[in-house]
Amino acid sequence: MANPQIQVPDSITKLDALFFEHFDAVVETVERFSAIASRINEICGERHERVHADISFSDFVNRDFKEYHRRVRYIACQEFSTPLAPFLAHEIHVLSDEIEAVSEAWRRSHDGDGRDAFKEIRAAMERCSPARLWAALAEHFNPDEQNRAAAEAHAAVIGRQLLPQRYAWYGHQRAAATDQDIKIVKGRVEICIDVHTEQRWGGRGREMRSCGTLREFAKAMDFALAQTHGANRPLCGAELGVLADAYQLDRKELVSRERIDLGDGCEVVAGFQKFKLYLPQEVAGTLNMFLAEYGKPVV
Repeated sequence: MANPQIQVPDSITKLDALFFEHFDAVVETVERFSAIASRINEICGERHERVHADISFSDFVNRDFKEYHRRVRYIACQEFSTPLAPFLAHEIHVLSDEIEAVSEAWRRSHDGDGRDAFKEIRAAMERCSPARLWAALAEHFNPDEQNRAAAEAHAAVIGRQLLPQRYAWYGHQRAAATDQDIKIVKGRVEICIDVHTEQRWGGRGREMRSCGTLREFAKAMDFALAQTHGANRPLCGAELGVLADAYQLDRKELVSRERIDLGDGCEVVAGFQKFKLYLPQEVAGTLNMFLAEYGKPVV
């Protein structure tokens, strides 16, 4: 059952009631159409092609049932996510046997009496209804574990950029660490992040094609700074994310070697293949401390 400290949202209660109301309405419609089809067949007799009800209960089992579950997981993400750590409801596997039992009941219904088959399917669905799914997901709500999982994921992103020789890339072991892991330029730490650009339509300048790594690093950096400094954190990570969105989503023209101030002593120099990020020692030190606590370097 759900954690007693977690109140079931009104949206889940209403969704659960509508789920069974929807089920009963579909069953009633199928039965009424089937009855009409039978009467038509009785009138026309054997000399005419038999009429079948043009309403299928399979849509509810194969489509609507899954859609209700998708909505519950979406609500769970909203309710259980914290400012720093999302609740990844769509990655949590619960009620697998109960959901499979619904499919089994549906398959058996093809060989049995209609009314009894619908009762069996309904009974199976009661064991994995929206309310039951919510309760199962709520058992996985743990803010501390969520925060640590998010921190470790962000640390992996930071490690691959800040100390690439110490951290694995897609599961492959890198070379041994050297003193050249961190490059200092005029007192600031330099981090090079790959981007993909292309010629703008009409041949006028270049624009960003993909900067997923840049956006990913911006999010990770902001998380690490927030984890350490809270609301008073340097905002350079957030500003880097805004800049990445401007290039990727707003199609901001890319000017090579353009210097962009991110605040807090942080600066980025744009390039057609790489963006060079310059971080003051204080910010880089915070990232390094975060990495020491949550990172998992290659041994």
